[in-house]
Amino acid sequence: FKRSKFRNMFCTFYVGFHDGKPVVLPGLEKAFERDKCDSRWTVQQQFEHELLGKGMFARKTYGTCTSAAVYQTTVLRALGIPTRMILCIPLADGSDLSQVDMIDKGLTNHRVRSTACMGALAGGSSFASHTFCEVFVGGRWRRLNNATLGQNVLERNYLGLMIKVHTFNDLSEAKLGETWGTRYAKGQRDDVFKHSNPYRLMEVSDHFGKYAKVPNPPADKELKQVTITKAYWPDKDAPAEIQAMEQRHANVESPLIEIGALGQDRRFYIHCQEWLDDAGDYLQYKLFMRRADKKFVLRAKGQPDVSCEVTMNFYTHHSKNHCELEVTIPSAEISKMASKVTYTLHPVNGKKGYEWKVADGVTLTRPE
Repeated sequence: FKRSKFRNMFCTFYVGFHDGKPVVLPGLEKAFERDKCDSRWTVQQQFEHELLGKGMFARKTYGTCTSAAVYQTTVLRALGIPTRMILCIPLADGSDLSQVDMIDKGLTNHRVRSTACMGALAGGSSFASHTFCEVFVGGRWRRLNNATLGQNVLERNYLGLMIKVHTFNDLSEAKLGETWGTRYAKGQRDDVFKHSNPYRLMEVSDHFGKYAKVPNPPADKELKQVTITKAYWPDKDAPAEIQAMEQRHANVESPLIEIGALGQDRRFYIHCQEWLDDAGDYLQYKLFMRRADKKFVLRAKGQPDVSCEVTMNFYTHHSKNHCELEVTIPSAEISKMASKVTYTLHPVNGKKGYEWKVADGVTLTRPE
């Protein structure tokens, strides 16, 4: 991995194998082209950079976790080390808050419960799984996650509580493209799997401490109150990180679109001051936003209230101990905002235990 370079690409789930040779599955061609590293590459060139271990080694490149696992498997087998690949998922579908609530209610060990919740939420509303390796060393199979031999199943930054659902010797036998890859590429949903992830937690419980007295110290602290100290539009005076975040709203709207443009929502950002050093990284805010009431109101004397809502788009900066959160004003509400009128921000706070506070002087004015 030190001699190679990670390239942002994700085509491994769109590939099937005929007579051992990879092909882009019918109907997944657009997704394959969209997620290639370089639009100028041919299908075969993409395979050589992301899918085929020998090609990745020669070109010193690899993609996301499935690609990295294939790459590492190829190299380790060449060294004579028996290696296979595994696919893991989090304990619950983190895109559904009711799923995370099941973990909260079903697990009694504080550390396991907290880590499982954080890991499930880490994926947000996107598809979340992790492919990595197992190697046969010391007379047994051990997990090898990149450079970590003996990967713990419980780790916040790797799905929280990892559940192994698939073991395969080669990608050609995994059938990822025909199953999850097809669902992901086509955005398929149904009454059972209503969100991005093709899995759901049905029931969870533990027997921790049932037959023995084992210490159960409290888990890391958790954000339960967040104070907003500033509200601002994402214009040229916004922090560089926010301007970059705006640019990522590709094919939606210009980051500086005129307020009130027909049919367009409008975004502004809020600066939050809380940061718990012993509560992990950005996930502390992700957990808070999942559990707190996301609704806010912009209010001005003599004007109708303007409803808005915190989204799950945010930027944290650990060294500066702060967080910038995105707030959306629906298009139907934008027209209510009077020009050059100063509005104050008010949280609804409709959920107990998780509270927003707004410092004095936090206002927002609609520009021309």
